Amino acid sequence: MNRFKTLAVIVLVSFGVAACSAPDYSPWPPITFNKSAKLPMAVSNVNSTSTFRSSYDLPRVENEMPVTPEAVAQRWASDRIVATNEGSGTLTYTVTDAKVTAYALETDQTLKAWFTDEQAVRYEIHLAAEVAINDPAASAAGKAEASANRSITVPEKATLNTREQALYDMIKATAMDLDKALEANMRQHLANWVR
Repeated sequence: MNRFKTLAVIVLVSFGVAACSAPDYSPWPPITFNKSAKLPMAVSNVNSTSTFRSSYDLPRVENEMPVTPEAVAQRWASDRIVATNEGSGTLTYTVTDAKVTAYALETDQTLKAWFTDEQAVRYEIHLAAEVAINDPAASAAGKAEASANRSITVPEKATLNTREQALYDMIKATAMDLDKALEANMRQHLANWVR
């Protein structure tokens, strides 16, 4: 079986089981940014949007995650940004990437493999977002961008719960990395608006 077919089987089996027995609610707590302090911004409006387009074509698997990375990233603006209503500027927060890819790893197909638990799938996540401020009345504008990447491998004998916990933890850790990077870049590139 080639690597693409192997990957397809692994992904379909691991997530297909969940689809058959999944309850109507998510057992995973929402990932928030509430532990970080609010970022007061000298703008009158805050908008949040996404230009990311999810894909159902392998090796892309973001739609099969225990929580959707795009939804997690979109939550950032409402959890972190507060408008101080100074001036007439508008802050626009945009999620530009939230993809997760899965790659089948080579595993031993010999008899020895029956006694080992090799790493079977590598998952990679990339989150990216930008914060843009536009204030035509003051002839001022600025932008800050940030991204975060992580990857994990999951063993072939991992249970569904173990796999989903690892994926949830990967998404959460990447979201926290994005949070820190966005704040740092905003303080650097949008310093005139940070209060």
